[in-house]
Amino acid sequence: RDSFNEAGCDIKVRIGLREGSSSFEEAREVGFSEDADTLGEMFDIIKKSDLVMLLISDAAQAALYKEIFAAMKPGATLGLSHGFLLGYLESIGESFPEDMDVIAVCPKGMGPSVRRLYEQGKEVNGAGINASFAVHQDKSGKANELALGWGVALGSPFMFETTLTSEYKSDIYGERGILLGAVHGIVESLYRRYQRQGMSAEQAFVETCESITG
Repeated sequence: RDSFNEAGCDIKVRIGLREGSSSFEEAREVGFSEDADTLGEMFDIIKKSDLVMLLISDAAQAALYKEIFAAMKPGATLGLSHGFLLGYLESIGESFPEDMDVIAVCPKGMGPSVRRLYEQGKEVNGAGINASFAVHQDKSGKANELALGWGVALGSPFMFETTLTSEYKSDIYGERGILLGAVHGIVESLYRRYQRQGMSAEQAFVETCESITG
């Protein structure tokens, strides 16, 4: 929204939330409101939107994808921030409806970092967070331009093209496999191995760190 306002663009950004969400008050505090038609219940907002950015949890995507697809108006675009939904649909033998564009812009950081670096970019040239982008379906012929425009509005100083399949597979392997488990396991295994070979605890620690960091 800030990018559009600063560019003098009249595109309306709306936030859709589940009923009873505590985020309604937070959205109102930063200028979104029901009266201005920029804040509302999730499915009401989806029905009105030309681009639906589906920024909900993986579990919610798996539970609600049928209702989301059904609520989207003809010709609307589905925007994703990572490829989980494709992986889930493939695992159950389903796919995205063929009559919609499906794109992704995937920032390489968590939401608070994306916002912080976006704001920093107003003062520091080149600030912002890098992102990958993917076009999974291009029914309109304009999906690539839309994905790139989304990345620019997000403040990404550099974007690289990928596929939605590569994105979710690298996400599972890199984030959930390596970062959340493998690094810890490798470090502990090396440390114990070096000690079994007769190294002191201090030397085993040094050797382990050097093995991991190169």
